[in-house]
Amino acid sequence: MARQRTFLRGIGKTPSFNRISLLFVAMIGSYEPGSLAVAQAAEHDAPLTEEEAVRRALERSDLRTAIDGSVDVARAESIRASLWENPEVWYTREQTYGALSTGEDYLWATQKIDPSGSVGLRSKAAEQRANAVRERGRAREARVAAQVRLRFHEVLRLQGQVEVAQHLVDRLEIAVDTVRKREAAGDASIYDRRRLERELANTRARTVTLEAARARAWEVLAALVEDHRDTSAPWPRASGTLLPEALPSQDTFAQRLDTRPDLQAFERIAAAAEMEEHAASRGWVPELTLGGGWKSIDFGDRIHGFMGIVALTLPFLDHGQNRALAAQGARRSAQGEHEWALALAKGDMRGLWIEAARLWETARSYREERSELSEALVRTAEAGYRGGELGVLELVDAYRGMQEDEARALDLEFQARRARIELELSTGGYAP
Repeated sequence: MARQRTFLRGIGKTPSFNRISLLFVAMIGSYEPGSLAVAQAAEHDAPLTEEEAVRRALERSDLRTAIDGSVDVARAESIRASLWENPEVWYTREQTYGALSTGEDYLWATQKIDPSGSVGLRSKAAEQRANAVRERGRAREARVAAQVRLRFHEVLRLQGQVEVAQHLVDRLEIAVDTVRKREAAGDASIYDRRRLERELANTRARTVTLEAARARAWEVLAALVEDHRDTSAPWPRASGTLLPEALPSQDTFAQRLDTRPDLQAFERIAAAAEMEEHAASRGWVPELTLGGGWKSIDFGDRIHGFMGIVALTLPFLDHGQNRALAAQGARRSAQGEHEWALALAKGDMRGLWIEAARLWETARSYREERSELSEALVRTAEAGYRGGELGVLELVDAYRGMQEDEARALDLEFQARRARIELELSTGGYAP
């Protein structure tokens, strides 16, 4: 504001056409560095934060049904693997006819026994596979959360850029209206008015383009966050900060790789295969069937007795060799997939950390330096305008450049945020 008062005192000393400078001081006088906040004027009383958007996306009924349904299928397999075969109950009637006719009744029950303990091992293997499905569900949640976060900050960036563009439109509309009045009074040229009208038309077109992009970004975000969106309801205001916090060390992210859900899933599958392999190695143990029952014979007088049954399945031909080979192959495959994915994840993490660190530093320093550089440019334009060395368009260009710098700062901050989101996803991401 002190600059504005100094500028006003010098207006009367310039040529008559420079009196239009009063317009541009008023046009930009309310602007202070940093006043163009990321979030635009509220379109809805309740702002939407990043945390709320992620929470609502992860609590969606269709996503929960898909993830929980897969886990239930795996748990059902775990329960089935832990169960012994059902007992069998038999009844037979043998009857002969003639002078020495007889009638015989037999009732017995049998149960197969697993003396090798392979049922318990297969049950534990199924539990590990169910845990692998859970880990894959967590990995999907992390991907969904990262997608929501990226879309949210895209909305935040476009929201800020719309505000920057609209700020310039408002000032140019005032400028055009004032120049028209000055032109009618003979204090401004037709060129000044037409040049400003052209600038206003271009800025309005840019604003509409940004608003359309923002509308699309909102709809994509809404599709992730809401089961059903009321298209007649206004969008809420996105509330947050584009530039992420300072980046932790690379070692911090490297330590998180061990808990990455998809890598954990490979470990669970390998553990399950190892248990299946142990169970198959016990295929030489005979399967035992025990049973007992009641017997009744009618020789004129009915005689009652009991039955005892013991049966062994001799594993001469099939002693689990195919199951052992399949389990061994599954274990090696899961271990190889784990090592491969871990190696790629480490390289991806290192590359993303470098990118995120450089973009963060660039965005931070640009915003700090931009304020000083833009201020210096505006002061130079004001001084040149007061001295008659520069025209009105140079002054407008300086003010417009200040706003373009703000839009560029938003782009850099968004890129830094994108890199940070991808970095966190590479080490497990957000998974409750």
